[in-house]
Amino acid sequence: MKLLALCIFTFLFFSLSTVLSAQEINPGAAKFYNLGIEQVKNGDFQNAVASFDSALAYEKDYRFYFQKGIALKKLQMFNESLPAFQEVIKLKPDYEASYYALAGSFQSLGQTDNAIINYKKVIELKPDYESAYFALAVSYQNSGKTEDVIGVYLKLLQNTKNDTTKNTVKETLALTYYNLGNDKQAAADLQGAIDSYDNSLKYAQDYKTFYQKAIALKKLKKAEESVPVLLEVIKLKPDYDGGYNALAGSFFVLGKMDDAIANYEKVLLISTNEDLKTKVKEPLARAYHKLGSDLAQKKQYKKAIVPFLKALEYFNLDVTYLTLANCYNETKEYDNAITAAENALKYKSTISVGGPDYYLGIAYKNKKNLPKAKEYFLLAKEDPKYKKAAEYELGLIK
Repeated sequence: MKLLALCIFTFLFFSLSTVLSAQEINPGAAKFYNLGIEQVKNGDFQNAVASFDSALAYEKDYRFYFQKGIALKKLQMFNESLPAFQEVIKLKPDYEASYYALAGSFQSLGQTDNAIINYKKVIELKPDYESAYFALAVSYQNSGKTEDVIGVYLKLLQNTKNDTTKNTVKETLALTYYNLGNDKQAAADLQGAIDSYDNSLKYAQDYKTFYQKAIALKKLKKAEESVPVLLEVIKLKPDYDGGYNALAGSFFVLGKMDDAIANYEKVLLISTNEDLKTKVKEPLARAYHKLGSDLAQKKQYKKAIVPFLKALEYFNLDVTYLTLANCYNETKEYDNAITAAENALKYKSTISVGGPDYYLGIAYKNKKNLPKAKEYFLLAKEDPKYKKAAEYELGLIK
């Protein structure tokens, strides 16, 4: 858009540089007018203004006023150019180039509303005046009127027969809808953001647009709907680590841990972003933990140990160490149970202290170290969650 705006404001005016003969107008006026045209061509704008004034002293011709206005604009004298273009409009109300030039002067003076009025007049007079559409869109953009920007481009798309212009407009519409979607998402208008992204995708299939749409869907708790959108992201840009990360998150929410793991590990494989690689390790560990937890609930303790250990390769989850300690006790690997329970205490952040103490007590009891077992059961007894179980074990020891 910025590059487009720069192109628009390079004054795409009619030059009206045709030399006028003495037969067409007053001979004296023609002399000064033609001199002014030559001075403009040579970049001598100050003297050109004087020549056009001399021509106007002979005859009030709209062409003289127009060229005077153009020369004044070249001198950055935008305020002074306004009366010249307004005189053109008085003399020739249907001359669209003067409205365009007048709008440009207003825009340069920061009078955006007046610029908009005149750009719209240009389009009214000449519906295929493409530069006016682009300039009007930029004026609306500068005023923060994105919906109006879109309306201008849609109208231009209908009116232009130029394929290059059509392609440019489609690209610009895609970008404008994309930016509008981002603004709406930032304002928590998530459905509005999705609608804008869908409109953007009508004009350009960009992976960033699919990605932002998926993020909005995820915020709306529509993880299932986000999956095919994120698959489009990866299809368009197979090396985009953010796409795999977001897809993994959606699979995690949906309880599809194998798919979540595959995509988190893809991030670790392809990403060069060390911060992202560090961040995905915890959810990756939690996905492996969930696999292990599901097996442990089915009392398949030996099998559960494998994904638990895999989880701990990526992140020290206290809950994984805790459930791993239980699995080791169940499989009679008491030394490993002690190590796991001690690590649960070491990395404790979400669990209560009673769990590791209880499993330490179980391990030491089975190792026939009853004093040590009693010590940990007494500690576990202080945790309401494990109090009843700890008291039962203490009763057995007595």
